[in-house]
Amino acid sequence: MAPDFTAHSSRLFAALEVTSHSHRVAIDDLLRHVEGTNLKIGELVKLASKKPERFYQDLAHWLKPHLSLDSVSARDDLQSLIKSQVTAFDFKELDSDPVLQRTTILLLSELLWGDLVNGTYSRTLIVFDEVWRFFAQSKSFLEEMYRTLRKYRAGIVSITQNLADYGDEAFAKMIFTNSFTKIFLQNGAAAEFLKETFDLPESDIARALSVTSKKPVYSEFFALSPTMSQIFRLYPTPEFYKLANTENISQRKE
Repeated sequence: MAPDFTAHSSRLFAALEVTSHSHRVAIDDLLRHVEGTNLKIGELVKLASKKPERFYQDLAHWLKPHLSLDSVSARDDLQSLIKSQVTAFDFKELDSDPVLQRTTILLLSELLWGDLVNGTYSRTLIVFDEVWRFFAQSKSFLEEMYRTLRKYRAGIVSITQNLADYGDEAFAKMIFTNSFTKIFLQNGAAAEFLKETFDLPESDIARALSVTSKKPVYSEFFALSPTMSQIFRLYPTPEFYKLANTENISQRKE
């Protein structure tokens, strides 16, 4: 499943957390030499090693531990899975290998952007559950999606246990500003965070903090959009409650 290099392929080195301007210049130079070919770590290491400058040598050194990726066989079944209309990916098993996790996200994002640019589907919705897992690895990728997906008739949803998981103020404000609808569940945020980070009025903060639930009778949530600021109460049927209850999911796994 090795993709051709495109204008977005510099994300490969973002996966290595390259921050120096000189390193990024070297990256662009290396990518120009291999543009249009399949991804081969060994070829990049060889090209970088021939350069005398330290930042090229750094890139070669950082890439060497990942030469084994070149021997990974392409799997047609994975490509067909990724191209299906409804697809879900679980990244938890990749937490122990951050570079592999970032590279996987890179490959998926390349395929996703290709579908969006080519108009493969009339509408696309991307959902990140436990989105805080992606922040340390792929914050720039998430920011790009939030800022640009609308022009491709696509939407994005991010879900987390607590708004504080969004981290630094600038990034949290960017996500909040670019989200048309915000939904707050019980204990999802603190008053100080809502006021300082999102500059919400006291009335909205009070609504967000007032939501409650009574298992298995009802569950409340606060919905906020440019045209709405309201608390809703959901009364699930016994069947729906059993399906959605995470405690039941844990028991089934055991």
